[in-house]
Amino acid sequence: MKNTIKISFFVLIILLFTSCSGYSQYYKPFIKKDGTNVEFIKKNEEPKLIRSNSNNIENDIFEIISNHYIIMGVSSFIGYNQERELKSFAKSIGAFVVLYFTEYVSTRQMTIFIPTTETSAINLNTYSGTKTFNTYGAVTKTTNQPYSYSFDKYKHNAVFFARDTSKKRFGIFYKSLTNQMRKKLQRNDGILVGAVYKETPAFNANILSDDLIISINGIEVGENNFLNFLNIINGIPSGKQIKVVLLRDGQEKTLYMVLE
Repeated sequence: MKNTIKISFFVLIILLFTSCSGYSQYYKPFIKKDGTNVEFIKKNEEPKLIRSNSNNIENDIFEIISNHYIIMGVSSFIGYNQERELKSFAKSIGAFVVLYFTEYVSTRQMTIFIPTTETSAINLNTYSGTKTFNTYGAVTKTTNQPYSYSFDKYKHNAVFFARDTSKKRFGIFYKSLTNQMRKKLQRNDGILVGAVYKETPAFNANILSDDLIISINGIEVGENNFLNFLNIINGIPSGKQIKVVLLRDGQEKTLYMVLE
């Protein structure tokens, strides 16, 4: 009986801290599953999990995007170790790839007192005159038995990716031009390349991540304005060679490419 209570207690604790997946509870979708130019994993396929760390998460995101994936949602929370639930949740939402990292936060220690009942047999000798009588019985004793346990808490972060099937006429994914980058480049305008989609005109023309695109065919792209950049590209017919002026490591560089 004592062992049964002890086992039941620890089963209860395990279920309490692992029954709910924080990844699903805190998931924020960016795209709809019925969206166009997006492909999701099939039921007979398994998502790919890639572990990262907080120092290079942005570079890892852009590397995945360059392989023609799109961010479909993110999840971030502080809780107990739930990495084993990550793959099943990723599969349930149709993610091809998951980039995740965890950071240790703290350890929670607790002691709970569980009532434990012990029963022992007793043998009592009673006397009546010249006769002795043996009496058998039982004594029940209840004590509070301390049980200690600990759980490590982590900060969990996960980025979920679907496959991007859209046609890339140029082939870049841009990132914001931060104040730090502006000071480094000594410019306020331009499109900063975050990722270059593989096997696209930009990739074949050797445009690289962190290049700052200044102009297309002599037309300035403007101040961190990707919409203006797309308007310039969309106004140029497919199959026509274009001139791209960019900054790379502080040096101006001119490249030529043919739009699809």
